[in-house]
Amino acid sequence: MLRLRKLPIVVTNIWVYRTCEEEIVNLLDVGRSVTQSDIVSSERFNFEHLKVRWLRFRAALRVIILSHVDLEPEFLIAASSMGKPYVEGVSIEFSVAHCEDQVMFAVSEHDSIGVDCEKVDRVIDVKEVENVVLSSEEKEIWTTLSLTSQKQLFFKVWTRKEAIQKALGLGMFLPLSEITLELREAYPRVLKIGSSTDCATWTLKDFSFPGMAGALAVNSLSTQVEMLSLHNVVG
Repeated sequence: MLRLRKLPIVVTNIWVYRTCEEEIVNLLDVGRSVTQSDIVSSERFNFEHLKVRWLRFRAALRVIILSHVDLEPEFLIAASSMGKPYVEGVSIEFSVAHCEDQVMFAVSEHDSIGVDCEKVDRVIDVKEVENVVLSSEEKEIWTTLSLTSQKQLFFKVWTRKEAIQKALGLGMFLPLSEITLELREAYPRVLKIGSSTDCATWTLKDFSFPGMAGALAVNSLSTQVEMLSLHNVVG
């Protein structure tokens, strides 16, 4: 039987887990960790390897949630009309992002949270996607940057904005170009979301891993982030 370590609620209020398919397979009995509803949900994938990967990631998510909240093992993970996942009846907030076989999970006891990650070694024509990612205010600053600086900053801006989308639960209903970030400071800030400039409570945090950029967005100023792995919750 899988034994989970209950994490103490201390100063930390945001937990970010980074793992991969290989680690999940080594630590978990995936077949016993997912539910029938998970298996049904996986049928939307046309390719078997994507179905298997999704179920492995779902198994890890279930184990992580159970380490934070007392629930029955077969608790239901539902989704809002705009696709934001949640567990009914508990206050826990969580977000999931993956790049091929790598996956990140962010968990908060209370605050709206989003996490995103992207592979940085793929070829992208930054010029072609500027209009999709950048707001009009950002473009004014963007044009003053060197091409090297643009490439270094692009994935940070992209992941920060997608993390905000996820935290708000709006997904693609909120275009990335309608989010404006401060591009000139070492510590990222949210300046505008849609037409609202009331964004002072947002906190953004960047992550950098080999071949991958990631970002966390949380609508709270008092955040203390702890990085963990599955080894921290599976005994």
